[in-house]
Amino acid sequence: MSNEFTITAASNSVQLSANRQGSAAYTVFNASGRPITGRAVLETVPRGEAHTAWFSVTGAGERPFVIGAAEQFTVNVTAPADAAPGSYTFRLKMVDVANTDEGVSDGPTVTVVVPPPPPPRRKFPIWIIPIIVGVLVVVTILIVLLSGSGAVTMPNVVGLPEADAEATLVASDLEIGSIQREPSDVIAADLVARTEPEADAETEKSTPVSVFISDGALATSTPTPAPDTPTPTPTNTLEPDTPTPDPGAWGGTWTTFCDVLDCADMTLTQVGDRVNGTFGNGLGTIDGIVQGNRLSGTMSYSGATSSFDFWLDASGLAWRGNWNHVITWCGYRPGQSQPSPCGVASWYGTWQANAGLGPMTLFQDGQRVFGTYAGTDGRIEASASGTSLGGNWLRGGNQGTIQFFLVLTASGQQFQGNWNAENAWCGFQAGSLPNPCHKKQDRLTITDFAVPITELEFALPDNFLRFMPTPTP
Repeated sequence: MSNEFTITAASNSVQLSANRQGSAAYTVFNASGRPITGRAVLETVPRGEAHTAWFSVTGAGERPFVIGAAEQFTVNVTAPADAAPGSYTFRLKMVDVANTDEGVSDGPTVTVVVPPPPPPRRKFPIWIIPIIVGVLVVVTILIVLLSGSGAVTMPNVVGLPEADAEATLVASDLEIGSIQREPSDVIAADLVARTEPEADAETEKSTPVSVFISDGALATSTPTPAPDTPTPTPTNTLEPDTPTPDPGAWGGTWTTFCDVLDCADMTLTQVGDRVNGTFGNGLGTIDGIVQGNRLSGTMSYSGATSSFDFWLDASGLAWRGNWNHVITWCGYRPGQSQPSPCGVASWYGTWQANAGLGPMTLFQDGQRVFGTYAGTDGRIEASASGTSLGGNWLRGGNQGTIQFFLVLTASGQQFQGNWNAENAWCGFQAGSLPNPCHKKQDRLTITDFAVPITELEFALPDNFLRFMPTPTP
């Protein structure tokens, strides 16, 4: 497998709809350091499975990539009606058309979940209605006389597809009343936004339930304010502001600082794009790969392991970054000053966002974070400091401000935030949208934001909890 392309998936699973259709989003980045033409290839895992014909790429499968360019590929999935319910796995691969034998890069596998087919709807014989009504009246009278009240608790079906919500309500001895549609800033389109009666309310058996299906957010909920002052349009490119370091720039001794752990001095050895070494007075090890001015990989400390991301500055004498995506870590050559801010969280990758704003694809060069949102309709240019991100958005000739704040939870990368201060903007790479979505701060400054120890606990992998410092009065 080659390293010409770096491939990420927006999600590691696709839940097909009731009509057995769905899609998966991939982001493909040219990591070869040269212009290249790539061809998207879809294959089942294991290869050669019968469901190969289910998958297709929207648009051109073969595309040119300039140096550092990224492309979005959407894979459409259509399972036939006779496909057995269950899980099926596939991946997207990229092939360098100039080197089809060796220039093949594998993307992450994605699991497709095929639901059971919906039960067929049968026409009800009209002539039997009077008989049924008579029987129901008699049965109802008997039930009331013999067993008393038939109260049930209204189940929570918010966020479910319509068919699943109806099945849940029927199983709870409730009836389906009206089906209506309405806009929602919180619930995605075609999912249940609310019900009447509401979830957890006490009601009688056979109560008709009104189901309201989300149409997504109103068009006015997306950033479209009139522009006040010119704002530079960010470009969707991975060309960093700082030059690519010379080979061997990471080798040698660094003075480092990091939260939670005693990282102390770090000694690194670089051979080509591979870097490894030790830190924390020999208790920790580093093993990573250099991509441009970024060093990423795996660190271990007293047997516990996690990830890290470091970005080297233009001087080559200092770097800033994180471990476990959000926890501060920076370093500098002996005799130099510690960089400020010391830590920057990892924002790069594909994010799902609240209605009308996703998906987002972000690239990162240390503090600088830039990319696209709403597919490729809008652009973002921002600066990271600690676990916060502040900057500007640009869409359709309009522009404004953004503030994002990483949510430190064990379920995955999430952020709360706003656009133009008063409007909610949040997202996630794993899990679900945070609640609440909206968060704002009167001012963002380019300094580290202190993270309380209680919040750091949620950001730590389980095997690192034992290294947490003991709070003192």
